[in-house]
Amino acid sequence: MRKRRNTGFIKTLKDYAVPIVAGILFLLFLINIFSGDETPEENKNENRVGIELSLNGDDSEAYIIYSGGKEKKIKENKTLLYKGERIKVKKGTIKFSLPGIGDLTLQKFGELGYKEDGSFFLYASDLWVNTIGNFNLKTRYANVNIGENTSASINQNEVATTVYVLKGTVEIKNLGGRETILKKGQKVTIGVKDAKDEEIDISLLKKDIDDYFKASDWFLKNKGEFYLKSEDIIAQTGSTESSTGTISKNGLISLDNIGDESSVLTPTLDIVGSFEENNIGLITINNIEASISKINKKFELKGFKLKSSINDLVFKIYDESKNLLGKEIYTIYYSGGNGIKNDENEIASNEQTNFVADATKFVFTSPDTSGKYSTTEGFVTIRGKTPPNTASKVTVNGYQLKSYNGTTWRYHASVDTNNLKDGTNIYDIKYFDKSGKLILKTSYTIVKKKKQTYPKKTPSYSQEAKING
Repeated sequence: MRKRRNTGFIKTLKDYAVPIVAGILFLLFLINIFSGDETPEENKNENRVGIELSLNGDDSEAYIIYSGGKEKKIKENKTLLYKGERIKVKKGTIKFSLPGIGDLTLQKFGELGYKEDGSFFLYASDLWVNTIGNFNLKTRYANVNIGENTSASINQNEVATTVYVLKGTVEIKNLGGRETILKKGQKVTIGVKDAKDEEIDISLLKKDIDDYFKASDWFLKNKGEFYLKSEDIIAQTGSTESSTGTISKNGLISLDNIGDESSVLTPTLDIVGSFEENNIGLITINNIEASISKINKKFELKGFKLKSSINDLVFKIYDESKNLLGKEIYTIYYSGGNGIKNDENEIASNEQTNFVADATKFVFTSPDTSGKYSTTEGFVTIRGKTPPNTASKVTVNGYQLKSYNGTTWRYHASVDTNNLKDGTNIYDIKYFDKSGKLILKTSYTIVKKKKQTYPKKTPSYSQEAKING
């Protein structure tokens, strides 16, 4: 006889299958609710120190991208960013602070990576940085070292990296190792073709910050004009000229024979300076070691070669244990013995006599407000002041002054740089508007006199008798 199948058991199993599956799904749902929305990546961060992010306004929208590629929307302030993750901004901006370094603001469409080694990498859009300490940033086409007490904006797109300096200094180096220094009011763009070029002179790519950037919402929202017009911390510590012609930018070193933004006619330069601190053990100029006399507290580097028309001299000061104490940056212009060639607007305006600017408001403030000065010293700084929003460029004898900040300027005249000689020295100062048109021409006269030397007076017979009794 054929055995009958146990159809009752199969029927019972079918009856309970659906409720069992439903129960399992419901249990998983409850677990998901009470465990929150943490991802495996977030669980890894439980015992790590992160960077606190803040959405800048209710209309801002940003995401954290984990190492596996998963994105999490930042729903509220105080969200933490950890090493190995990225920030991606879709709307508005996001801000965060780095202890001991400063504040960073990432623009819409921006993407910034926080690397495992603690460095940052800008992949796209704009990053605004206000520092109190040094900050290193990598981009697609350059490495950017932002100095302390500096305000800068860095833009990254598919074809170029552009750095704008509103205050302080920034060292920028392309991927081929070529570098230059940017100071307040300057910008540089390194494109795809320049990124790996090991021969390019990056300093020749430097330009003044353009009016287009100054008119942008990004510049205005980050108070760029305020930083451009503010005094750098270095300047506040007292940039002075002593009676011997020594220029001191801070308390670490001073230069005895040349000033910032000086113009020279020869391609080699002897650099002589002084220092006050007893613990200074090493001074380098563009990574070339200078000779030091600790007894006389002097340093010297002879035959320094100027490589281009604009030369950045970076002085690094170390203690006896080779710890970096500070850094100074001087810009020296080399004219090749013929002077810097005037631009077309300046040449065309040589015969111009009727100017649109009110000359009474363009004044000299030092060393004498009259426009004429007599001295026996070998170093003089001419300083001047202009009304706001009038001139965009100032030149002295054809040299464009990088020191001009929109209201004040300075020019160094020195015997050592061959722009101050015995006799009458006339310096033509020209002011140009945004279009490059000459709006005013003035001049300053320095009469350099030789120091008088008097022979020792020989006493007469009667005087000698009185002295000797």
